[in-house]
Amino acid sequence: MNIILLYFTIKYEGDWDLIYSALEKKEIVSPEEIKLLENKIKEKKWNFKTILDNDYPKQLKEAYKPPFVVWYKGNIDLLKKNIICVTGNDVDQKTNQRIKKFVPEITKSSCIISMYYQGVDREIEKIINEKAIYVLANGLDQIHSQIKNKKNSLFLSEYPEGIKLSKQRCKDRNRLTASFAKILILFSSLKDGPINHLITNFLNLGKEIYCFPGDGSKQDGNSELIKQGANLITSIKDINNCKNN
Repeated sequence: MNIILLYFTIKYEGDWDLIYSALEKKEIVSPEEIKLLENKIKEKKWNFKTILDNDYPKQLKEAYKPPFVVWYKGNIDLLKKNIICVTGNDVDQKTNQRIKKFVPEITKSSCIISMYYQGVDREIEKIINEKAIYVLANGLDQIHSQIKNKKNSLFLSEYPEGIKLSKQRCKDRNRLTASFAKILILFSSLKDGPINHLITNFLNLGKEIYCFPGDGSKQDGNSELIKQGANLITSIKDINNCKNN
């Protein structure tokens, strides 16, 4: 059955709905097609887990539409760490100071999961040298040149080789990130920014959101999130304090 999941994932380019439909309709796959795929697996030496595997990432079982196949490259043992998503939108002087101060503290006890967004993610990347998790919205053959050679890191995707970025795939990536991470820490956010989709995925899973104080402007999403019940954070100790309340 694993080979069937792999076949449909490749055929339908990781599109969960189309894969599910093919399985539900019991779409026929010829023995010749299976044989070709088996040969390709040996040739390419892909690393992947299917939802039927005993060692399928347990965090993904919480995901909305858990991937039928997740592809990976690198240090898979990082999934055993305490995983935290640390991100944001714009980077001003104060945000940059906070990143430089707090990210090294976070990485002492936790593994950062990243989508390598523009802005905060790129500043964080300057600090973390290794042992980070990256969730891609394309195939693992298209890892960004700035991070693809990072040692002891882990790259994950629900898309097979050759699949390129799209707006929908970037949104779908958010649900996986929210599943892997225990909490979300926002250095900054915009009220109407694309990061809101990531926030929604965390909230849908009942996970905590931590926000550094914003600048109070009309587009300051952090201040608005704090008003709505997100946790205010001014130091890393605030994370533990909130958990104990």
